[in-house]
Amino acid sequence: MKILLINPPLHNFLGSCHSATTPLGLMYLAAVLEKNNYLVKIIDAEKLLLSWEDLKQRIIKEKPDIIGIGGTSLSLPALCKTAEICHNILPNAKIIAGGAGVTFEPKKVLQENPAIDLVVMYEAEKTILEIMEYFNPECWGKKLENIKGIAFRENNPSFAKATADKQIIINQKQEYISDLDSIPFPAYHLLEPNFAAYPGIHRGEQIYGLKMPNAVIMASRGCPHRCIFCSNGKIKNRRRDPIKIVDEIEFCYSKVGAKSI
Repeated sequence: MKILLINPPLHNFLGSCHSATTPLGLMYLAAVLEKNNYLVKIIDAEKLLLSWEDLKQRIIKEKPDIIGIGGTSLSLPALCKTAEICHNILPNAKIIAGGAGVTFEPKKVLQENPAIDLVVMYEAEKTILEIMEYFNPECWGKKLENIKGIAFRENNPSFAKATADKQIIINQKQEYISDLDSIPFPAYHLLEPNFAAYPGIHRGEQIYGLKMPNAVIMASRGCPHRCIFCSNGKIKNRRRDPIKIVDEIEFCYSKVGAKSI
């Protein structure tokens, strides 16, 4: 199976590029998939400034079996448009949507976007491997109902494209990953464009004195506080081993080409 992960081209709606830093979430997923011997690639269509027609041509060229599209709430319209384009070109490809944009509205996203087969909610590093097992012909018998952290349409076991009015099934949450050190370093080598194309955090050089380009590192997930207005307030705080963080800093300097973190 060939897997393509896409950061959708939001600039087609907003008129300017919003990818100052690398799509870290997709890079973690790609690293996990590669570690488990899957063929995977990331295309940052936003940073590449792909038009919708450019995106169509890339999908035709790549011909993936599975397409994962991630994004924030801001990029949700671009995510849905990307899914529609992918489905029109490759109607038999499986299309998965993830990220904050779909996590909080999985039912609405599936109802309004029949091109999307399923939604992955919250952290996806464990869930994505279970989904890949479902698609693996050697794992027949695995049921979507048993995969935590996803939403999908009822009576759609073969992932033939369903109409939007099918009943939406929202499974229970996937457990948060307690051992963040088990997640491999982000897959910079699977990302297009390469790291040098990213300017770094917005105005980081002017305000913070950061040298460019700069890399972003995940040191923890969740939050120790419980602010009622924040989605992170309900997510248990977990922290990486400081030694692992330093290892990744060294990796970013020596292998990736970062000048600051």
